[in-house]
Amino acid sequence: MRTNEKRRAAVVLCVGIAVAILVVLLHRVLTAVPCPFRAVTGLLCPGCGNTGAALALLRGDIVTAFRYNALCFLEFAYIAWVLLSAVISFVRNGRFQYRTPCVAVDVVVLLVILLWGIARNFL
Repeated sequence: MRTNEKRRAAVVLCVGIAVAILVVLLHRVLTAVPCPFRAVTGLLCPGCGNTGAALALLRGDIVTAFRYNALCFLEFAYIAWVLLSAVISFVRNGRFQYRTPCVAVDVVVLLVILLWGIARNFL
């Protein structure tokens, strides 16, 4: 690894630790904040229940996470994919940039999330 890549990797590690600490500190706030989409429309957004699902997954309770939001696993995996791609780009090039290896995967995932948002409210 070159010096610049090492420096960028250290920045990514420090930012990751800071974000983890922030999430831990804001845990109670995050669980108390209602979904703005639901507050305005009365409908569940595709991400409603993801906070509870994430907390359940941190406890290792997969069944409860699924009950909070059945699509949480796809959503979390996709978010991780995008973030990891951006971090790898930063370490290699010095810029946070998301380049998809397959546009079709992005389109399918986003369509599934959109259809889930519709289905969970109207079916």
